[in-house]
Amino acid sequence: MNDRQKLAALLLRLIGGGFAVLDTFFISFWYVEHLLGVATRDYPFHTFVGNVIYILFGLLLVLVSKPLGRLLGRGLE
Repeated sequence: MNDRQKLAALLLRLIGGGFAVLDTFFISFWYVEHLLGVATRDYPFHTFVGNVIYILFGLLLVLVSKPLGRLLGRGLE
């Protein structure tokens, strides 16, 4: 892998990790409030499912970042 391919893979991993971590925080705050019985926020089901999809997308992006980085950095030497 050349330097640009490594950089592309690193950026894709950072973006995927950001998706996964940020949406995990949103879901965990909702879950803790739900367990404590705090009724300050009422999340509809589609919002919860949307956050889960973002987490799965982020994890998938982290897993396929190396092949995508090779693809995006090909021919840029």
